[in-house]
Amino acid sequence: MHSVLSVPHVKGAFDRLLNKYIDGFQTDSRAFEDRFADLDIGSGDPAELQQTLQNALGDPETMLGALRSDAQAAVVPELESLLAVTVGYVDYVIEKVGTGLLSSYESLTEVFRRRRVTASGSDRFVEKLFGVEITSELVDRGEAFIAGVIDRAGDDALMRLWNDERALPTPNEITAPGLWLARIDLPELDQD
Repeated sequence: MHSVLSVPHVKGAFDRLLNKYIDGFQTDSRAFEDRFADLDIGSGDPAELQQTLQNALGDPETMLGALRSDAQAAVVPELESLLAVTVGYVDYVIEKVGTGLLSSYESLTEVFRRRRVTASGSDRFVEKLFGVEITSELVDRGEAFIAGVIDRAGDDALMRLWNDERALPTPNEITAPGLWLARIDLPELDQD
């Protein structure tokens, strides 16, 4: 993963998208009010009130839901696409190498995959804070994109992902690898 993330245009794309997401943070006091207006403060018992507030403030969804803006929501598909293709490619390369080295590699991949999508609550909070989550659906989308490219154009076509930022797939291309292949074959993207 670190090798892919060290490719200058991949790192640049992640940096650009994460900065755009962070720049989109807006505090909306009305959203906070709406989130807390329906809290049941119970009998007025201070201990019960304290527990209710801790539960409400301790829930990342409550806080993030009140902070997330439309500008941030617009960046999420691009972030998810970049993350999906990165995870899909890394998994593909690791599987290709691992299968050749270990006869029991297939059983290990299931363990790694399960561990990846069952992150701790704090890891999930950080992922959501930056607008993305590595879910099994995201991993599946990345794997499907990589498999689709290989089925249509072979392993060599995957290397074109790393030519420059314009060669990274869009959200629509992640679900339709043929669109990505058609776009990268346009003359202005040809690197030959």
